Amino acid sequence: MAINTFQARMDIRGFLRFTEDLVSTLKLKSFSYADLWVDPVGGRVGITLAKKLKETSFRMLPSNDTYLLYLKGAMNVVDMPVKSGQIVLIKEGDKIILQGKKNGEKSRALDSVCLPQFRRSSHDFN
Repeated sequence: MAINTFQARMDIRGFLRFTEDLVSTLKLKSFSYADLWVDPVGGRVGITLAKKLKETSFRMLPSNDTYLLYLKGAMNVVDMPVKSGQIVLIKEGDKIILQGKKNGEKSRALDSVCLPQFRRSSHDFN
């Protein structure tokens, strides 16, 4: 199973914006809905594209040449902060995964939702 990573944008309201390049790569024009699943333990939100409406489906909103998907509710379930800017999406098989870090974890590595957090000591300002 091939794993690919893609760049998308999130706005402060919780909308994930699939860019024009990503729309063509993932063939989003043929899908009208997305089924969402959450993994509270792993802090992940999964997106499965769907052509037919189900009870768990969310509408993919066309906006010019891009598509919007509202993820704020799903992100709240896994305690993932909603921050605007670039995010990394991971595609595993037919699922698109948004991976966040658990609350309280501090990391120097680039997170898929927010920028790296660096701790400064008092010596840095002298």
